[in-house]
Amino acid sequence: MFELIGLVSTVLCCLLLLSIAICQGVHVKRSALRLPEASGKRLQARGSDFSIVHVGESPVAGVGVAEIRQGLTHQVIRNLTQDRGVEFDWEILAKNGARVFDSLTFEATIKEPDLLIISFGVNDTTRFTSGSEFNKHVQACGHRFASDNTKVFITSIPKINRFPLIPAPLSWLLGAKAYLLDRQLQKLCRQKGWTYIHSDTNPDASLMAEDGYHPNESGCQVWGGIIADKIIDTRSDRV
Repeated sequence: MFELIGLVSTVLCCLLLLSIAICQGVHVKRSALRLPEASGKRLQARGSDFSIVHVGESPVAGVGVAEIRQGLTHQVIRNLTQDRGVEFDWEILAKNGARVFDSLTFEATIKEPDLLIISFGVNDTTRFTSGSEFNKHVQACGHRFASDNTKVFITSIPKINRFPLIPAPLSWLLGAKAYLLDRQLQKLCRQKGWTYIHSDTNPDASLMAEDGYHPNESGCQVWGGIIADKIIDTRSDRV
């Protein structure tokens, strides 16, 4: 009898937390500050010896910074340029609100890049994309923009449960979903021989834009440094 009462209590508690999380989600969506994508060009093709294509969602599109040169991709390029002493052609393919499925409609100018960086997951988390669909679409994204000689890097899904904007218990629910999708990324990278880039930074207020949801310039510097360090660590003859 007591076990049954405990089970019923647990179920009711979970349902209550889920109801609260749903209400919080509606409120956050309605009240969140909406920042624009950053201004500035997204392509540089000068015939340099090396090339990078970065495909992703809002942080790659520069949401959270004023100009794209302050954003994530440029922070990666700066670190790589300083380490290698070479210039890169680069292209940013990103859209605010995009899921990885949306990347399959993006058109790249730089074909067969030396490096491909894929940064998705937050929008797939908040829209509860299934793990199998997420896996399939990330794989399709890699195949769409990489050649056989391209080094592919997949960035981990940011710790959405720590975003200042998102309250508990909604943050708990989204954090669990992000964790499951991130496991799919790790599995896919092992299968394809791609490089998974884990970021364990804590997205506190000092690294976040005023919306409490996207990285500011300092956040992009930290995240970009982690990505660049991982690329440098996987030194190859081509980079």
